[in-house]
Amino acid sequence: MSMIIEKNHTHLNVNEKKQLLIELIEKGSRLSIEHQSYPLLDIQESFLIGKQIGKYSDFVGCHAYLEIEQTHLDIERLNNAWHTLMNRHEMLHTIILPEGKQKRLEFFPFYSFNVYDLSGNTEEQKNFFLLTLRERMSHKVYLPQQWPLFEITIVKKSGIHYTIHFSIDEWIADFASIEILMKEWYALYTDPGTRLEKLEFTFKNYVHYVIKNNVQERNRTDVDYWMNKMKNLHGGPLLPVKENPVRGEGKSYFKRKRLEYLLENALFENLRKISRENKITMTILFLVLFSEVLNKWSKSSSFSLIMTFFNRM
Repeated sequence: MSMIIEKNHTHLNVNEKKQLLIELIEKGSRLSIEHQSYPLLDIQESFLIGKQIGKYSDFVGCHAYLEIEQTHLDIERLNNAWHTLMNRHEMLHTIILPEGKQKRLEFFPFYSFNVYDLSGNTEEQKNFFLLTLRERMSHKVYLPQQWPLFEITIVKKSGIHYTIHFSIDEWIADFASIEILMKEWYALYTDPGTRLEKLEFTFKNYVHYVIKNNVQERNRTDVDYWMNKMKNLHGGPLLPVKENPVRGEGKSYFKRKRLEYLLENALFENLRKISRENKITMTILFLVLFSEVLNKWSKSSSFSLIMTFFNRM
């Protein structure tokens, strides 16, 4: 750096050279930051926009929340295993920038789990605490420039019984990624000496591949088509309700509740047979059945459904 200054700026005095050096260092720092940041994919952009649109009406984000029951849990070993994953996967130390870019953090602290011991509490106290924690974490909204974009809390319910409360924003991990994280986390926990396969291709590499091959640009031509379709697009199904949903006191969102049902093997296999005969996936079949149920109860037979999007290549 000093050789460049001497060669090109011999007319400057010592203080002027010092100021120039500071400016060059600052410029280099800015270039380094710009180099580290890279664009969001379309689906990530949609999450960013969605949070802004619903900020004053229904403030929610696209994220996953899990509760894992475990006995004889070694919290320190589990925490160390997660830190290994943080070093391994750059998206676990990535932040989303307000201008629509993302940046990997070069340095980040050790993430320590929140740990609560309820073993000495009454059942009523335990239930109240767990319900409060579940409501907060299951509806958590992660924001731009926030790190981490995940949260892990451990609750000891009794002598050997624990619950792992896990929340992660889908800005940094889709469903398939979360499955990978869970498998690797479990492997590192059960055997800290586990050697995971070296990662040769990062998410940043993937984004650059998408940009280089104009995948998103080709998708934008599809956007024009759908924007025209939206002019005549129907709203959601008009379902009968006992009362209009309201947000809880002091809440910025409408509370969600997951509904689930376990199909018997015989019925599931029959549905699988139907899907094969019609050359459709089970997902499409269940979507058709769901739509038919909605159609039965909806005041209008024409309606639209919002679907999740999975476009891994």
